[in-house]
Amino acid sequence: MARAVQPLNFLIDLADRLQSCGTGPEAGWAAVCGVADSLDLAGMNAGAALAGSTDPIWARFHLPRDWEQVYCQEPLRRADPLWPWLSRPEPRLHKSSEGIAAQADGQPLAAAMRARNFNFVQVFKWQRGPVLQVLTMGTRHPAAISLGPELAALLPAIAAMMAGPLLPPRSASGSGLGIRYRPLTGRERSVLAHLACGLDNCAIAERMGIAEVTVRLHLKNARAKMGASTREQALALAMARGMLDL
Repeated sequence: MARAVQPLNFLIDLADRLQSCGTGPEAGWAAVCGVADSLDLAGMNAGAALAGSTDPIWARFHLPRDWEQVYCQEPLRRADPLWPWLSRPEPRLHKSSEGIAAQADGQPLAAAMRARNFNFVQVFKWQRGPVLQVLTMGTRHPAAISLGPELAALLPAIAAMMAGPLLPPRSASGSGLGIRYRPLTGRERSVLAHLACGLDNCAIAERMGIAEVTVRLHLKNARAKMGASTREQALALAMARGMLDL
């Protein structure tokens, strides 16, 4: 329901709330979900991709439990204008169930959105180094009606503040979006960190005091855990998922 707010006071309260949420991926996500609930959003999700790619490297959903399974059906995902938008320069995307229904292949996705009151959606993105971070916010009615004109006008600022504490989950398995990865061991992180500094296998082995064959084994395990085909891709994904302190 729309509410009257003092914009400056709202943003100050929001900043205080998010700054006091604690540290770690789950604490940040819980705080962001709490903000979404306080705004009475119909749903929200967040994720990230490497810049120039439309393959998600992590994702979180704050929607009815079945949404991820339903959305990840290929006809629905293919109809979502979010994916081509990721490679365009516009920082904000507006979409609605009505607009998606008007697409040639949009009826199934539009029906799924309507069934969950996810009728009007705004998506925001920010590039942080090589990572494109995305936050999606949905309402039952147009934002100016569901949130009120003051809060609707603040949505870009609210979204940017909500994105602040968002961190990738520590692991992901069985995602309908094809996202699967596992935590790295300390040695695997160290090997990737040295790789990021430009060292080759021999130099990494010497720096860490281990055999070169052990370095190769750690790199092989890191590739498997990140779902990567090369060590360079494993490094990029580990960095994007917040697993390396460089």
